[in-house]
Amino acid sequence: MTDSKKSLWYERYPRVTLALVSLAGIFVVIACAEIFARYFIPQWAPVTSERAKFWQFDNLLGWSQIPGQKAAFRHPDFSTWVEINSLGLRDREYSVVRNTKKRMLVLGDSYGWGFGVNNNEIFTELLEARHPDWEIINASVSGYGTVQQYLYLAQRGILLKPDMVLLLFNDNDFQDSVGITEYWYNKPIVTKTDEGYAITGLPVAPQTLHQQLDVFFLGNFYIARGLYSTLEIPVNLLVDLFSSEPPHGEIDSLEATGFVLGKMMALDQSQQIQTVIVETPLSDIKHTAIAAQCVKYAVPCLHLKDTFRVGKKIQWHFEHDRHWNQTGHRMAADAVDDFLAKQQRWDNPKGLVF
Repeated sequence: MTDSKKSLWYERYPRVTLALVSLAGIFVVIACAEIFARYFIPQWAPVTSERAKFWQFDNLLGWSQIPGQKAAFRHPDFSTWVEINSLGLRDREYSVVRNTKKRMLVLGDSYGWGFGVNNNEIFTELLEARHPDWEIINASVSGYGTVQQYLYLAQRGILLKPDMVLLLFNDNDFQDSVGITEYWYNKPIVTKTDEGYAITGLPVAPQTLHQQLDVFFLGNFYIARGLYSTLEIPVNLLVDLFSSEPPHGEIDSLEATGFVLGKMMALDQSQQIQTVIVETPLSDIKHTAIAAQCVKYAVPCLHLKDTFRVGKKIQWHFEHDRHWNQTGHRMAADAVDDFLAKQQRWDNPKGLVF
């Protein structure tokens, strides 16, 4: 037998061997770095892991929650347990068919979803515990803007036949009305036409491969998120420099949001559903815009600016994140409870003319 036949495969294919050894070395280095980061750099924890664990593509809304999904949601400031019910909502199970209880549907984003707290600590659960004659169904989803909330209500939420819709309005909802992507998903938006404004982007386009990779790596790995955070500013500058999408002005987003609110108010009134708007603290111009819509459509509006005013000697949010902690959700529940009591909505949600 010749020497060539006696030689091992890695001796016969030195380039392949070198490539495999290099790849293995890179993998080991990355794995060690990931382990190191998980133990010693907790601030690199993926703060957006709910997108990787609980979300799925939705051609109406961009994304929705996976029915029946249960998992831990970890963050540098907290570790919580999240359960999604069979309706795709972060709440206990509810029947679509109503019983004798009054029913409220809550539409919101991550504040309503309960970013950072357990299911039973969300302000909606606290309110329901205080009012056993009500079913308070929490349809909030992290990242949802007013367009998605309206579409969910019109296509799915309306099937639950609520007596009242509580719309939790956040500061970034205005830009969400006109931004074509959010959290690595495409979504429906409001655009201006010759006739005025219209909701466009339906059906929503599926995620690109790049977006899917972002969800997987940035939603699960400390190293990926840490490197992204380090490069985020220069990357965003390059995106802005080469982007062909025209910037959306503040006035456009205010008008677009007002258009969607008008469609939601019309839908609620046609179904004899009472609407209540609850504002998380907004800038003055945005608060003025929402207040004008509340006056226009005769909708009660609670502004939580005093509840969560800057400088208040109560730690109502997390150390590294502005979302409400357990104390913040209790404060929000107290404010909403008192407001609806003064409006006489708990006892007779449909019987008032306002």
